[in-house]
Amino acid sequence: MDDSDYRLHALRGIFLLPKIIPMSVIIILLIASISIASLFLLAFLWSVKCGQFDDDDAPASRILFDDKLPNKTNV
Repeated sequence: MDDSDYRLHALRGIFLLPKIIPMSVIIILLIASISIASLFLLAFLWSVKCGQFDDDDAPASRILFDDKLPNKTNV
């Protein structure tokens, strides 16, 4: 491709991209997906460190027990 072909396509709005561009898009997508996955991993590790998942047993068994009824003497 010589310079006149590039200018002709540039004037029409059509740019001839080299064949290396699809591989660079894959690399950009890989970097973006790895960075998003690492952000989710860091958020998960932060929530575990702060104790978000410490109480495993109480919420599951809470539904099995009735609430205490108010005393009739206080009413």
